[in-house]
Amino acid sequence: MWWITSIGGYEGFYARGYGGQYLMVIPRADLVVLCTSDWKQPEYPEHFALVGRFIVPAIISN
Repeated sequence: MWWITSIGGYEGFYARGYGGQYLMVIPRADLVVLCTSDWKQPEYPEHFALVGRFIVPAIISN
């Protein structure tokens, strides 16, 4: 299932998988991010924070 959200101030889409795995797409930034994780750990909400706080601004500023 795909979800619509805002990531780093840009409209994006994401799919969430087992154990905190994410596939994020931010069309306006021409960006696709795949995040894997350890299935023994709980969900990882920091994936969105890292992408929104560091990756998107770094791409947009260039």
